[in-house]
This record gives sequence, structure tokens and C-alpha cells, in this order.
Amino acid sequence: SQWDAFLVQIEQLINQRIEEFARNQAISRLEGLSNLYQIYAESFREWEADPTNPALREEMRIQFNDMNSALTT
Repeated sequence: SQWDAFLVQIEQLINQRIEEFARNQAISRLEGLSNLYQIYAESFREWEADPTNPALREEMRIQFNDMNSALTT
């Protein structure tokens, strides 16, 4: 019937929107992980150059924890 066709079109539109939303969420999450990794890598390089510096060691610990949390949640 006409209503069945109408409902099928609505369902397709809803599915398309959900797929779009999921894709955008995935891209956003990957961009966030990439940004966190860049910060972590920079902290690691700084700490590696001066491993006895307590401030750099603490920053490295913080960035490691942030990166680990982002990857496990």
C-alpha cells in the first residue's frame, strides 16, 4: 500500500541518518585519539631526553594515563 511504501522510505532515511551519525562519531573519536597520541609522543620525547627530570617524569605519567584511559574506554 501507499503507507507501506511511505514507512519503508522513512525507515531508510532513519537508517541513513544513524549510519551517518555513527560514522561521524567514529571519525571524531579517532581524531581525538590521534591528538592525544601526539601529545603523549611529545611528552615521551621530552622525558627521554631528560629522564631524571621529575617534572617531565610526572608529565609523562599523566600523558600515559590519559592515553591509556582513552584506549580502554
